[in-house]
Amino acid sequence: MTSIYSHDNEYIKERGTAEKGAWSNVEGTEFRFFDGTALEPQLKKTVSNPNYLSASIRGFGLFLAGLSLLCSLCSAAWVFMQRKSRLVTASQPEFLYLLCFGASLVSTSPIFLSFDENQGWSEDKLSASCSAFPWFFVIGYLIMYCALFSKLWRLSMVLSMRRRGAVGIQQVLLPFCFIIAASIILIVWQVTDPLHWVRSVINVQPLETWGECKVNDSSDGGLLPFILPLGGLFAIIIAMTAVVAWRMKDVQSDLAESQWIFFGIYSHIQVRFAA
Repeated sequence: MTSIYSHDNEYIKERGTAEKGAWSNVEGTEFRFFDGTALEPQLKKTVSNPNYLSASIRGFGLFLAGLSLLCSLCSAAWVFMQRKSRLVTASQPEFLYLLCFGASLVSTSPIFLSFDENQGWSEDKLSASCSAFPWFFVIGYLIMYCALFSKLWRLSMVLSMRRRGAVGIQQVLLPFCFIIAASIILIVWQVTDPLHWVRSVINVQPLETWGECKVNDSSDGGLLPFILPLGGLFAIIIAMTAVVAWRMKDVQSDLAESQWIFFGIYSHIQVRFAA
């Protein structure tokens, strides 16, 4: 049954008891709205607080990301210009380039989480940025630690009195299998349940929303099948790097830089727990 608005005296006579200027029910009728239901559409509400990322926080984050990326590129350029010097040659430039490349990927990753609808980005574009973030962060992070581990492991093999002959780079590339494993996990994540942009209502009156990257299963359990194995890869390669750095602690710092590696690992762990 639906309602009609009576505005004509003749129409009122035809329909019976309806009063002029009032709504009345009409027997035997049913009205359907555009969504296929008989429910009256609700008035569109104005969002009072969409919780957009503030310009100051975005600008500061992009500044830090750009500064970190610039440092990585400048470091790679310095290694290239000094590649023939004794110090850089002893530090194995091949792994230094990989270290700078991994750092540049990690530095770039926060950029993908620095935008929302307030900058005119569509939901599809924001979802693509959400999906790109773990690729840059995870692969970059693993490249850095694989490069550090391989660099120290190769030096350990060269200095070992039990070994004769040169040690090629290909002999210490086994840790980079971690990157292949991480890539497989990320591909499965991307195919089965990728991160996408979701704006949810967190308060009805007044209307307040919140936008973030989520998987289809919005609970924390939806991320665990992907976060746990990736975290395990992180933990293993960090532990391997710490062990080989400890073994090289008595080697002069020009070759091994163990104290700086321990400081870097400690700093990374502190930042992760603080986050």
